[in-house]
Amino acid sequence: MWWLVTKKQIKAELRKIVNSFRQSKKDIKDLGHELATLKDTQISKREIDLMIREAMLKTPESAFHTPQTTSQTPQRTPSRTLIRKKADRLLDKAEIMAEIRSMLEKGHTTTEAYDQIVSIRGLCRKTCFFKYLKEVRNQKPELHEQTERTSP
Repeated sequence: MWWLVTKKQIKAELRKIVNSFRQSKKDIKDLGHELATLKDTQISKREIDLMIREAMLKTPESAFHTPQTTSQTPQRTPSRTLIRKKADRLLDKAEIMAEIRSMLEKGHTTTEAYDQIVSIRGLCRKTCFFKYLKEVRNQKPELHEQTERTSP
């Protein structure tokens, strides 16, 4: 059917194609500006966790617990309690991972770090310790050196 199309029709179709490309380019540019503004306003998960922790530290401990009396049933605020627990867990995880990282950087063995953090100080349990150790080693590959075991 191309042999029945005139030059005028071809030019008209070409103009339509060119205009559609220009419109697409303009749309992409607009979306790029929107993306830039969204990136500026985006809050990372770490910032949210820090904001939760700061808010929990500002509220006094007595605000979460009401004194129990025999005539009064305790009032619970599950949302605040859950937020507090989550903030404590996130902070504890970050502190424990920092402690593991610092001990490994100082040259302590994994066993020494385990004894200090789990057995002596009781910061976390065995499973959590090794999970955090794996995360620390994934963050810093130079801490994952292969060492030869020596027989006693």
